[in-house]
Amino acid sequence: MKAVETKVEVDPDPLMWQRLRFLTTDFAKYVYKPLCFQLHDGEKICGVVDLLHPESVLIKSAGEVVTAIEINEIKEIWWGGKILPVRL
Repeated sequence: MKAVETKVEVDPDPLMWQRLRFLTTDFAKYVYKPLCFQLHDGEKICGVVDLLHPESVLIKSAGEVVTAIEINEIKEIWWGGKILPVRL
């Protein structure tokens, strides 16, 4: 009998989603830059939050390159060499 793969949908972390939503504001885009988004696999992507979707976020780098990331892939957000404080 052949095994059937099932993909389990996992809702994004609500706290991370709120943090990202804050970072979409004009104020946050002006004040909190550059940001670096540390992923669970160790990769870091630096830029600003360009567009937020329910399960993913688009990050725009200083070179205008846009990268899509699933919210659950983000481990932490860094600003100025420190973890970005949680502001809700």
